[in-house]
Amino acid sequence: MNTILLHSKPLSYRKTFASFIIEWLKIELTVKPLQRKYGSGHFTSEMNHFRLLPPASAGYQFARLLDDTGLKPIPEHESHDLWHIITGYGMSSEDEVAMQAFMYGNGSRSIYCKLFILSGIILPSCWQNFYNAYKRGKNSESILGLNIVTCCHKTVSELKKKIAD
Repeated sequence: MNTILLHSKPLSYRKTFASFIIEWLKIELTVKPLQRKYGSGHFTSEMNHFRLLPPASAGYQFARLLDDTGLKPIPEHESHDLWHIITGYGMSSEDEVAMQAFMYGNGSRSIYCKLFILSGIILPSCWQNFYNAYKRGKNSESILGLNIVTCCHKTVSELKKKIAD
């Protein structure tokens, strides 16, 4: 009987629960430990500089993304937020997994990448999207070496040319 009840729940309820689990993994197993390790005062002068750049620049969009979400850059992981901007994947749980699938296809083998791809198992309705993101990353020029300091003055459209359609 419990099996019947489980399968009778709307897909949106299961997807909402899965998104909650992925968000918890993101915050509790990734963001908070890294913030504890590195602190939160990192990148303050750079962020102030980025906010003054032209709106089409990667630096400005980087600062805006973090300001809009209330997040702070994490040392040695700033590229992650740049990847969101370049790939066009948002910060929702589904987009986070899709971006990590893209990055895996693009050559990343980090533990964080693997953790998020694995967490995508609980979103079966999105598996095709994750696979498409993986293929897109595999067919794109590598963005693994990009960082916000060297890319801050480049336009986002210039950086997006590295991404396969």
